[in-house]
Amino acid sequence: MAIEIREVARHRNGVAGLPFYVVLFNDTDAGMFNQLAMIDEDGKDCRVINAGLVVTGGHIGQQIGMNTWRGDCYLSDIHDAMADDDQWDTWFRRIFKQEDI
Repeated sequence: MAIEIREVARHRNGVAGLPFYVVLFNDTDAGMFNQLAMIDEDGKDCRVINAGLVVTGGHIGQQIGMNTWRGDCYLSDIHDAMADDDQWDTWFRRIFKQEDI
């Protein structure tokens, strides 16, 4: 996979909810754009959905094989893409090194 990180943000479920990270990325090898990864606060669990498929086709996974991605596989690729690009160093350290920056 060739991962191209486009944007990263930290969110929380409500005022007192658990925080999580969101990574918008492209998987250019697979020709998949607007992939959205939700990574738990500890950087060890990841869920992925293609936001483009939701917006253009309304596909949230209701059809077998439609908009279903291996978050566990993408997690290591997102990790490596962030580690290899200084632009994402602060986010890499927050998500995967648990540093409070």
